Order: sequence, then structure tokens, then C-alpha cells
Amino acid sequence: MSREERLREFAAAAVRAEREYGYPPRLLIAQWAAESDWGRRTSGEHNYFGVTFQAKRHRGFRYCPTSEELTEAQIRTLPADERATIRSRQSIGGGRFRVELDRKFASYATLEEAIADKVNLITQTARYRKEFEEYRRSGDVEALMEGIAGKGYATASHYGELLKKIGRQANVLAAIEGARRAG
Repeated sequence: MSREERLREFAAAAVRAEREYGYPPRLLIAQWAAESDWGRRTSGEHNYFGVTFQAKRHRGFRYCPTSEELTEAQIRTLPADERATIRSRQSIGGGRFRVELDRKFASYATLEEAIADKVNLITQTARYRKEFEEYRRSGDVEALMEGIAGKGYATASHYGELLKKIGRQANVLAAIEGARRAG
């Protein structure tokens, strides 16, 4: 399946999530694209969003290699089994390190379950709820992208900019519009 075919297929799921949860498809697609290389790989079963495993929220997980940008304090808070997998640690300035390791990523039974958990994470978790409520008032999806990035959704320092760049792409906007018309 080509990247554009995967995008069209995922856009249909993103538009369904918009209808069901009020979650912006541009953000869902941007995170899907950034975290899964446009749907080519998952971290955990059906996990296209890089959601890490939390025992209280998830039934299963899979260890996957990843690269994280972390401070020394963040490295110390990683679970011991994940810290034990650190393969490299390189200073990138500002007290941050690029760390190569294996992390536990959530596994889901279906794509729909993964989307529901992802949406719940952003809309209901105290860490991101304020940003989502502001989005509901303003409709400014790019402010939401920056807001969740600023609250630490991903460790990459440029994550908010990456989401905005992907979310502005003509192919993404066309896929959303096509899914809305079809659906």
C-alpha cells in the first residue's frame, strides 16, 4: 500500500474520530504520520501514536527501540527495565541527551481502540485537558499542536513545529476533505 493510500485510509478514521469525539483530524493525522512514518510502522499492536504503556490504562505492550530527548532527571524516572536497555546517550545541549533505548509501548486490539485511547489521553488527562478545552473554544488546531508539545507529549524539542508542518500539507488537507465528503 502506498503512503497516499495509507493516508486516505487513516483520514477516514480521523474524520470518524472528529465526529465521535470532536478531535481535530489534522492533529490525529499529524501525530499518526510523525509517530509511525505515515503508517508504515507501529510501536505496539495498532499503536501508531507512540503511546507508552501505562499498566492502569493498557492491557498489553511491546518493547520497541526508540530515540528520546531527555534530561538527566527524566532518564532517572524511566522504569528500571527501560533504563537497563539504554544503548547510547549523547549530549545535545541544554542539559538534554539523545537516548537510544527500548521502551514499553501500549498495544491495542484495533485501530479504533488506539484512536479512542489517544483521544482520551489528550481530552481527559489533566496534563493536556486545558489545551484541548482552549481548542474547543478557539478552533485553533495549531495552538493545540503547540500546546500538547509544550506539555511534553513527545520528547523531541521540535515536535510542535513538526505537527504543524504535517498538518498544513496539501495531501493531508485533501485526504481530510475527501473523507468528509465520502463519509
